[in-house]
Amino acid sequence: MAYDEDVDLAKQGDIQAFNRLHEKYRGRLVKTLFRRIKDMDDAEDMAQEAFIKAYDKLDSFRGDSDFFTWLTRVGINASNNYFSKINRRPPLHDVSADEVDIEQQDSPDAIAEMEQTKDQLEVAFYSMIPEFRQCLEMRLINDLPYDDIADKFGIPVGTVRSRISRGKREINKHINGD
Repeated sequence: MAYDEDVDLAKQGDIQAFNRLHEKYRGRLVKTLFRRIKDMDDAEDMAQEAFIKAYDKLDSFRGDSDFFTWLTRVGINASNNYFSKINRRPPLHDVSADEVDIEQQDSPDAIAEMEQTKDQLEVAFYSMIPEFRQCLEMRLINDLPYDDIADKFGIPVGTVRSRISRGKREINKHINGD
């Protein structure tokens, strides 16, 4: 965990220090949120919302984790609130044309099967136990290290690993019908 003096200064009311934090972490937060919600305008809006909330709640940052880890959680909560207000869920990662060589697909049936698998994955992901889903999302979608996930939830790293493993098993069970 890296120490950032600007966090302490911002907690003491130094607006310039908070502006430096904004400059330092804004791009990374937008990128993290974009991976989650797949819309750049929404990601930028959610990042801005996260910084506003972080500024308001800076006193609650205890320093048990990196500032960015805490800020990411604030951003994810802001996006969850946004999606619950408009009554939809954030999309899962869509496979882009760059990631799949369509010419390699044997038939329209193969493409339809890929779409069906994607739909099954989304249903499995959103129907699993929230604790498993949150850990999986932070690890696989947000690419956070196990230690940061453990810090966010105040649980041991072993529990994070267990939740991720059990979440993956639930997805496999749902998709393979086991």
